[in-house]
Amino acid sequence: MSKLNAIIETEFRYGSAMGAKILDLSNSVRVSDDRIPERDAYNYVFVSQEASFEEAEATVKEELRRFEQLNLPHSKIVFHPESLHWQTIEVLDSFSYTARFIMVLPLTDCATPEPDENCKVLEARDFEALHEFEWCMYVSKGSWYASHQTELKLDTYSKKNEFEVIVYSVDGRVVGDVELFADNGIVKFDDFKVHQEYRCRGYGKKLQRFAMSRACRNGVSHIYAITDDNGFVKELYRKDGFVEAGILHTFRKSRRS
Repeated sequence: MSKLNAIIETEFRYGSAMGAKILDLSNSVRVSDDRIPERDAYNYVFVSQEASFEEAEATVKEELRRFEQLNLPHSKIVFHPESLHWQTIEVLDSFSYTARFIMVLPLTDCATPEPDENCKVLEARDFEALHEFEWCMYVSKGSWYASHQTELKLDTYSKKNEFEVIVYSVDGRVVGDVELFADNGIVKFDDFKVHQEYRCRGYGKKLQRFAMSRACRNGVSHIYAITDDNGFVKELYRKDGFVEAGILHTFRKSRRS
């Protein structure tokens, strides 16, 4: 299996670990989480590299039908980086397009970051502070969404050994975190965020470096991250040695847009 396909398989297992249902269809995969339909990270259909044009087009039309008939909050379709069918499926013109970049770092020689007592692996005693931080980061999408998203994430962290969360705290308050998901020698670097009031102070860089050193310590071969920011965020990854491995061509349709 190629490195790119191994990463995509890890994406599915990540979704499953987060509580989403993974359904293999004909040359596509449906990822769904009925607990919070608005979580588009866990509600989408993935069109595989092997799908023919006719199969890819049929998948898109089926998703559009489900969106309309089931009154879904959104529809999201993701194409394999090596699939070109998205370029010629006309019905996709009604969707918004986002290029999501798969950034990969081979873990051959990781430097040990300078010690910082504020940056550490999440412990049980940190959950209350993390809960407050996560809620604040999601509340812009509504209180109901923020509460449910936060509860589901923390419940997953407490029960799943595949996850390791790195937090950065200031005066007992969590102001940043990043999530590591380990799977078959690959680590997914995800949900990297710093509270707006504490940005531009170097905390994000410390989180990133510490997380990379943790991945090295666990003996994995690659760490990867996915970003739809083709500017600042992507450049941050590049400065730390990440290279672009592919693009997930992503199409969304939302009732709120």
